[in-house]
Amino acid sequence: RLGPRGRGPRVTRFALAVSALVLAVAMVPTVIHALTNAASQRVQNLVAPAKPVGTTQTVAAGNGHPELAMTVASIVDTHAVGKGAKPPAGHRLVAVTMRLENRGDQRWVWDGNTRLALVDSAGVTYAPSADYPAVQGGRVVSGSPTVRAHHTLSGALVFEVPSDVRIASVRLDVGPGLARTVRWVV
Repeated sequence: RLGPRGRGPRVTRFALAVSALVLAVAMVPTVIHALTNAASQRVQNLVAPAKPVGTTQTVAAGNGHPELAMTVASIVDTHAVGKGAKPPAGHRLVAVTMRLENRGDQRWVWDGNTRLALVDSAGVTYAPSADYPAVQGGRVVSGSPTVRAHHTLSGALVFEVPSDVRIASVRLDVGPGLARTVRWVV
C-alpha cells in the first residue's frame, strides 16, 4: 500500500509533464508564425520587386557571383539576318537588349546557373533560342559569355514566341545556389 509520500512525486512529475505539453502545444502557432515570417523575408530578399524596362537592377554578390548591375534596355520584335534559321509560321522573334555590368573583383560567367526568360500575359515562359545568331538591330549574346571584373557586356538575347502572344515581363534568375530573381515589366 502506498501512502501520501509515495504518490506525491509521481503526481508532481505527471502535473509537470502535462503542463509542459500544454505549454508546447500553445506555442506551436507562435513558432509557425515566426518561421513563416522568416521564410517570407528570405523569399523577398531573393525576388526583387518588378521594375519597368529600362531600369537598372542590382544583384548583390552571392555564392559564386560578384555584384551585378543589369538593365533590360528594350524588348522589340526583330528579324533574323543572313543565312540560317527563320522562325516557323505562326512564330516571331523577340530581341531583349541587355546591359550587364560586373561590379565585383572577379570575373563572372553567364552559365547554366543564370537564366533569362520572357513571360507572356498568360504566364507562359520562353527561353532564349540559340537558333538565331544574327538579328536586325544589334549584337546577339550567345553561349556562356564571360564578363571581366569591372567590365560590361551588352547585347541582345533572341526568343522565338508565338505570333499572337503579348510579352508581359522579363525574368532573370542569377545563381548558383538559391537564385536571386529580378524582373522587368513591359
